[in-house]
Amino acid sequence: MIIDGWSGPVHPAADLFPLMQGDEFEALVESIKTQGLREPAWLTKDGALLDGRNRVRACQAAGIKPEFRQFNGEDPVAFVMALNMDRRHLTVGQRAALALKLVPMYEREAAKRIPQAAQQPRGVKSAVADLPRQKSRDMAGAAAKVSGRAVAQAKRIAEKAPDLLAKVESGELALDRAEREVKTREAREREQRRQTEAEQVALSGTTFDIRRGDFQTVLADLPDNSVDLVVTDPPYGDNYTHLYGDLAKWAADKLKPGGSLVAYVGQGNLPDVLEQMGTHLRYWWTLALMHKHGGQQLPGKWVMVEWKPLVWFVKGSRSGRLYVADRMSGSKPRKELHEWAQGVDEVAYLIEKLSEPNELVVDPFAGSGSFGHAAQTLGRHFIGAENGSHRDAT
Repeated sequence: MIIDGWSGPVHPAADLFPLMQGDEFEALVESIKTQGLREPAWLTKDGALLDGRNRVRACQAAGIKPEFRQFNGEDPVAFVMALNMDRRHLTVGQRAALALKLVPMYEREAAKRIPQAAQQPRGVKSAVADLPRQKSRDMAGAAAKVSGRAVAQAKRIAEKAPDLLAKVESGELALDRAEREVKTREAREREQRRQTEAEQVALSGTTFDIRRGDFQTVLADLPDNSVDLVVTDPPYGDNYTHLYGDLAKWAADKLKPGGSLVAYVGQGNLPDVLEQMGTHLRYWWTLALMHKHGGQQLPGKWVMVEWKPLVWFVKGSRSGRLYVADRMSGSKPRKELHEWAQGVDEVAYLIEKLSEPNELVVDPFAGSGSFGHAAQTLGRHFIGAENGSHRDAT
């Protein structure tokens, strides 16, 4: 790279900060003309320009030979950051955006250490191999004097809305405000997708109806013994365990004889849920939904949670003789439609096994209606209810 007379290599860290332009650069040129170069530029051991691009350019413009000194430390990136953070007044957002650019540099540096792991004991080998993932973001944040959380915010903004990150980098937009705007855009996109899918469902000829309000109220008009399958994901937690009892009592009236109710449930509330639902319906089985991306730590219980239970109840005795696997693999949640949405692959499997085309599937806690879209795709009619207050309170 050539920088106004400098034709040697330039270290990637030198490009982290923008070049001076206009009046600011002209002022630097005039200062060097009248007072000389007070601060030499820095070179790496390999002769790459590490810091001082603006001074080298200004020396060339002033007709003065630039001066250099060599950096002999182990972390050139941190060195450049320390020098420039002292010179510039950057917002939190600007520092976070800057740290985001640092992450790949630290990952490359960490990756150089990975081959050394082959000669290490197994536990050390694993730790070294994980170093780029575990440390780079935090090291970048420390170098830019910003938290790892802020770096993560900048990363999300960069992925979802690069135009907003550009405004953060320029100082035009605060980091938190940019993140709020990203969430607003995502909400608009979810609503647009929901409307589009609802329109597609309407054209299919099958019923697709989501009613706003508590299911016991807005679904009260469904005739008794009219529902073939209830599949739903109620809110979890001690404050909502009673909803499972209400759900089973309602389903005991609305399900056809032999119809099924399958509900997602949190592990911690499973005993209470089984007791409450068993008062109204017949317990049939508990299905295991395996988490797609491995386990999640549950502090307090000190359990690595790798599956989620789905409780299966029936009205009387189950109709149909199709075998249902009691272990399923979870699919990716459809968060683009609703922040609480579950995946639909396993639900589609259950709908196909536990109902027939043109039968009625109901979801009393429907959210965006993702379960309903699965039902409609399989040729079933769907009615759902969604009371936003339950979701907002969790």
